[in-house]
Amino acid sequence: MNFKQISNLPKTQSTYTDGNLEASATYYYEMRAYNSTCESNYSNVAKSMTTPVQVASNTVIMNTKTLVKSISEVEGNGAVIKFSDPRYANLKKGDILVAPVTDKTPDGLLRKVESVTRNGSQITVVSTSVGSWMLSTVGIWMRMRLYK
Repeated sequence: MNFKQISNLPKTQSTYTDGNLEASATYYYEMRAYNSTCESNYSNVAKSMTTPVQVASNTVIMNTKTLVKSISEVEGNGAVIKFSDPRYANLKKGDILVAPVTDKTPDGLLRKVESVTRNGSQITVVSTSVGSWMLSTVGIWMRMRLYK
């Protein structure tokens, strides 16, 4: 396998999320610790497979244009989302919100709706993270390499 380096993590960073992965693909990762004087050997290779893209009927995918106009406020990295657009009045518990990276959603959104309240034209959604794939480190720098 020919790996390529995909990231250098500072010792203050404890997670890494690999974005822009293809559906139905296999990825291989290895990592090593380093400091100002030396580097460790690379770890054993970790294998990860992405799943095919399957969009459930309860998934609401927002494009950038809709998102910028629709969301009036995002709190707690998407835990509470306030909409001013009546198109989102029919959101319900269990729906999945998917949104791209924008100024209002700097990490994008992949959230499960837990509750919806309406106050006039304001729609407030409380949501939880659906998840992301992360690697954890403990107080060391990490170099990530990827083979696909």
